[in-house]
Amino acid sequence: MQTMYSKLIKKGEIMRRFPLVVCSILLLSLVVSGLWATRATKTQLAEQYLEVTNPSNATGLDMRQMSQGATTIVTGQCIGTRSTWVGRTLYTIATVQVSETIKGDPQTTVNVAIPGGIDLNRNIPLEMKYPGAPLMQRGEESFLFLIPATAMPGSYSVMGYAQGKLSIVANQDGEKMVTPNSARVPMNNANGVVRGNAPMTRLSVFKDRVKAYLQ
Repeated sequence: MQTMYSKLIKKGEIMRRFPLVVCSILLLSLVVSGLWATRATKTQLAEQYLEVTNPSNATGLDMRQMSQGATTIVTGQCIGTRSTWVGRTLYTIATVQVSETIKGDPQTTVNVAIPGGIDLNRNIPLEMKYPGAPLMQRGEESFLFLIPATAMPGSYSVMGYAQGKLSIVANQDGEKMVTPNSARVPMNNANGVVRGNAPMTRLSVFKDRVKAYLQ
């Protein structure tokens, strides 16, 4: 009898505590939901960016103009990027380890200043984009037509905006190919504003053609 009574008392205690457990679970759920909502809001804010409109479309340049107009032509791999402000313009500085110098003084590395980037040193990171500007990522291999960067002495700018930066990729046979990144960039030419195209050319053939224009 005493045992049964004890069980009833324990059961009563459990029933009295049950609402407290439910309330605790609900409170914990609300806290977790609030944290996720705050995190989602911060993520959304972090993804906001400032898109700067180009004052004019890039002028379409042919390979001869690119080859003869560039002060430095190199192939190489991007080994790192960083963002920096010059006045009110945010730049991405891409450090490229040079594989081959086709034009200009031989260098081990070159710094390429690209308009746009991400400033992570703010409470809410700011991303600034320039439509048509070239993009460079760590580990990417590129063929670059470069000119001195007036805003950053000692660095280079990509000639002709995205036209002067071409990606070097391997095809199915492992052969290195060159492909331009300006397929969606508006270009001005004699026929008006047109879109660039993105054919693929063997790297060896592309280099020989550039060198021929330099003779």
